[in-house]
Amino acid sequence: MSNAIYKVGPTNFEVTEPLDPDSAMGRYLAQQGPGVYHLAWGVDDVQQVTQDLAAKGNKLSGKDGVSRSADGYLTATILPESSLGMPFQLAEG
Repeated sequence: MSNAIYKVGPTNFEVTEPLDPDSAMGRYLAQQGPGVYHLAWGVDDVQQVTQDLAAKGNKLSGKDGVSRSADGYLTATILPESSLGMPFQLAEG
C-alpha cells in the first residue's frame, strides 16, 4: 500500500493506494471503485468504547473488537452492517 498523510488542524487525512490487487483494499477498490474506504477516530479508551458500542448492538471485527495495529496502537473496527455501509475505525495511542 502506498499512502500520503495530510494534517488539517487536529485531523489527519490519509490517501491510500493498494499496490496488491488481492489485498482487502485492492479487492474493495475493484468492487466499489474509488472513494472513501473507511473513517477513523482517535479515542482515549478503545476497550471501553467498543464495550459500549457492542452493548448497543453494534457489530465489531474480531473476537472482542480490539486488536493491535502493525504500528502498535490499539484499534477496533465497527463493521459496515452497523454503520450504514462504511467501516468506522477507532484508534487509541
